[in-house]
Formats: sequence, structure tokens, C-alpha cells
Amino acid sequence: MSAKRWLLAAASVTAVLLVLVGASIPLYVFPKTEAPSDSDAIVVLGPPRQERIDRAFQLADELGVDSILISVSPWNHAAYKPESIAACTDKRVQCFVPEPLTTGGEAIAVAQIAEDNHWNTVTLVTMSAHATRSQVIFDQCSSLKTGVEVADTPLTLGEWGYQYAYQSAGFVKFWMIGCP
Repeated sequence: MSAKRWLLAAASVTAVLLVLVGASIPLYVFPKTEAPSDSDAIVVLGPPRQERIDRAFQLADELGVDSILISVSPWNHAAYKPESIAACTDKRVQCFVPEPLTTGGEAIAVAQIAEDNHWNTVTLVTMSAHATRSQVIFDQCSSLKTGVEVADTPLTLGEWGYQYAYQSAGFVKFWMIGCP
């Protein structure tokens, strides 16, 4: 391949990547989020980082919600196991392990808990990069009315790159496989 063709190919690939990244900024960096003005429960999606748990309690107090669900892992990072999360001992909190340990698994588990408790509306708490995908998956995998609230910590450029790839792959996987 000549240098001119190689340069044209590289420029084309770069242009396509820039368009894809630019088009996805509203999905991952500035997602449209809307927490319901009322909610039957607040749901912390995994991993249950402290800023998400703190925001869940704040929302519960603001909305007068008595139930907080926290998605935990039986085998992931030790900090995300139920016994490592102080909030799991709070009387308002139910920590649960989704099966499978995915956003789709969380949607199915929350839908079942909601059905058992006669809930219709939940507010999801997650990071901005995950907000759009979690909303789409919950809308497809449950009949619950859901809103999303973002609780973030600052990400480095490298972490944003990782989240872009991870969330994009998660969307593709969901579109190919659907709900668990």
C-alpha cells in the first residue's frame, strides 16, 4: 500500500471514530436522566460505590421512600460483597445478588422484588456512562416505570475511554441477546 493510500485510510478511520465518539457523547457523558417525582424504591446498580449509596439515601429522604435496593456481588471485588457494605444492615435496605451479574440481571431481579412488594416505580442510581444503557435495559426487561439519577466521581480520560468501550459493548451484547 502506498503512503498516500495508507494516510487516506488512517484519516478515514480517524474521522469515523471521531464521528462515533462525538455522536455518543450525549449517551455516555451527558445522558438524559429524569428521576421520578415519586418512587416506590431507590435502586443502586452495581458496583455499589459509596457515592451511589450516599445518593440513594439522599434521594430516599427527599422523596420519602422507605426502600433502597443495592445490587451486590458474591464474587467480585471484596468491597462490593454484602458483608462489606455497611448500608446492607440498614432496615430500609435490601441487598440483592442479580443473576446473571449484569444490568439485565439487575432489571430482572428488581422487577421480581417490585412485583413481590407491589411497586410500580423505581429510581435507578448509577454513573453517567451507564445511565442510558441501564434505562434502556430496564425499559425492555421490566414493566416498571424507571427514572435514572446519576452519582459520579470524576473519571480520567483513560477511564472515560474504558467506559465508552465497556458501555458500547454492553449495548451491542444487549441488542444481540436481549433480556436474560
